[in-house]
Amino acid sequence: MKSSVLAWFLVAAALGHSAEGVSTPASEAKRQVTPETAARISAATQRLAVPPAELKAPTATAESPIAREPAKPRNQIIRLPDYVVQEPKLHGPTKELQVLTPKGRVALALERRPGLRIGGPLAWLNQPIAIAMLEDDLRAERRREEAELWSLYRIQAAAPTVVSSP
Repeated sequence: MKSSVLAWFLVAAALGHSAEGVSTPASEAKRQVTPETAARISAATQRLAVPPAELKAPTATAESPIAREPAKPRNQIIRLPDYVVQEPKLHGPTKELQVLTPKGRVALALERRPGLRIGGPLAWLNQPIAIAMLEDDLRAERRREEAELWSLYRIQAAAPTVVSSP
C-alpha cells in the first residue's frame, strides 16, 4: 500500500499537479523531470497499475478460468449433496434438568447449596444429601406450576358465559 501511494505521489509530482486552490511558486512549477526519474516512475506505475480487464465486475455468465467438473472440489474437502428436510422439527427438552447427566445433577445441586461443598476431602459424602435437596426443590417447583395451572382453570370456570338469544 505504501509503495502504491508513493508511486502516485511521484507521478503527481512529475506531472506538476497541485491541489486546487493552492498556488505553487514559479520555480517549482517549471521543475523538469530527468529521463532517469521518468523511467523509474513509469516502471513503478506499470507494476502497480491494474489491467482494465480486472477493473470490470465479473458477470454472472462468466465461467471460471479453471475448468473443472462441478462435483469435483478444488481442494481435498469432501462435498456432500444438499438435502432439504421437509419433516417437522422434533421438540427438544423444555427444561435443563431433563438432559443433565448424574454428574450434572450433582453439580447443579451443589451450586444451589454451596454449603455442602464444605468438608475437604470428605465433601463427596454430601452428594446424596445435595441430590435429595435438589429433588425437594424440584418437587416444590412442580407443585407451584401445578397450582398456577389450576388457578387458570378456576378463572375460566368462574367466568360467566354469555348466551345470546335469537
